[in-house]
Amino acid sequence: MNIQKNIRLILFWVVLVGGFGSLPGCKVTDQPDSEGDSGNSSISPSLVAATHSGPAPLAVNFDATGSSSTNSDINSFKDLGYSFNFGDSDSETWAYSGASKNTQVGGPMAFHLYETPGIYQATVTVFDKNGDSSQATVQIEVLEPSSYYSSTVCLVITPISTNCPNSGTTSVVTNQWPQISDGTNVFLAAGQDFRSLGNLNLTCSNCSISSFGDNERPLVSGVGLGSLHNHANGIIVSHLNSSHISIGFADNSLVFNNYISDFYGSNSNLGISMGTVASWYYDNPPNGFDRNTIKWPSNNAVIENEVVTINEMIDYDFYGLGILFSIVGNHFVNPGQHNIRIPFGYKAFIGHNSLKEPGTGKLQIKFHSSGTSAYSGPLVQDTNNPSSRYVVISQNRIGVEEGDLNSWQIVVAPENGDSAQGVEDAIVEDNQFIRHQASPEWQRQVIFVGRRLTERGNHFINSTHPIGASPGSDFHALPIEWQSPLYFNETSVSLW
Repeated sequence: MNIQKNIRLILFWVVLVGGFGSLPGCKVTDQPDSEGDSGNSSISPSLVAATHSGPAPLAVNFDATGSSSTNSDINSFKDLGYSFNFGDSDSETWAYSGASKNTQVGGPMAFHLYETPGIYQATVTVFDKNGDSSQATVQIEVLEPSSYYSSTVCLVITPISTNCPNSGTTSVVTNQWPQISDGTNVFLAAGQDFRSLGNLNLTCSNCSISSFGDNERPLVSGVGLGSLHNHANGIIVSHLNSSHISIGFADNSLVFNNYISDFYGSNSNLGISMGTVASWYYDNPPNGFDRNTIKWPSNNAVIENEVVTINEMIDYDFYGLGILFSIVGNHFVNPGQHNIRIPFGYKAFIGHNSLKEPGTGKLQIKFHSSGTSAYSGPLVQDTNNPSSRYVVISQNRIGVEEGDLNSWQIVVAPENGDSAQGVEDAIVEDNQFIRHQASPEWQRQVIFVGRRLTERGNHFINSTHPIGASPGSDFHALPIEWQSPLYFNETSVSLW
């Protein structure tokens, strides 16, 4: 694949122990959970929830790309509007966009985090510009963590008086990471420094690691999910202070509300990564290992984390490859290169993030692929050099009021003119691009090279000239059939 040729890969999380099970209700499929009842409508709605049940907080990726219209002139990805209601009226607003967490309007990919146990009805209303519409609904069951996990472990470096969250469970003083079994809920004492234990490598399934107590997040050196021999499933990592977190070989996982920085040093140039080791090991398999068993990470979510570069050791706040994933509500600032870089993504939602101060000449979001072959399955071997498809980039807050003079902010295109890397069916919509008033008009905020790429509803903050969006130039390696159509300055779905 050779996707990671320009980054330093740190393989600390590759361990040879553990096993994996399955998380009830989790799946990745193109078959709809609900096709709805179109009645007399020309629209046939489809809604897939990649996760149907699990413990709070429950991350759910929603996919309505299977919706269609009998009108042959309509491209269902861009010409239909999708209004999601997640049935969670008690959810609040996203910190950086100010939008409700309970709704999402725009393209057909969406995400919601259910933080309170209960049964919810999630609905998508699919509509066109003529007012025709139809709905589909799925049920989501969020379970009490105390009843979901089979055991609880509380770890401390030094004894404390704070009680473990699970009554009847005592805190264990440790000088090394224990092997964490499937179904275990692990808590680390807040305010304590666990870095002497080394990197935390999780190969369990249906397990969670978080913190307990009222102090600052516990310090850990780094966290890795899964290993070459154990593709992990259903891991939740939350409320930690770490130098990096890797979703290496893992599905159905949630990385939530962590603080990541290089303040204490780092042995990785990636704040949060996904799928980098899967791609690397496919190109560099160990002797005797069947590389054709390696899977892309699937159905993962990176939600409301903060990644801050302090000592110039983090090049990418997020760097990831995978299928069906969401990057939502995060604060990414001051990397050496890009805030977000996606070398391959199939069905992705990137929304409600705050993306600031990438490296000089770098981008807030760089989305490309590794080739022009259509994605055809979850194994890396299924598709040689896959293209990226079905991407929604929505309601992000991009840039700073002063000092950001990079030429571009979002690029959906090959990484350079010598790379034939296809991206199709992507929407960049309703984002806030922030420049200070002195920004020259030649600066572009969105660059597209691909096919069926749509820019709509984006706007400036603190600037006098309109959004700058344009096709890229000098991408001679990409076949001509991959360089159009492109759609610019279209009306936001919220105004249809």
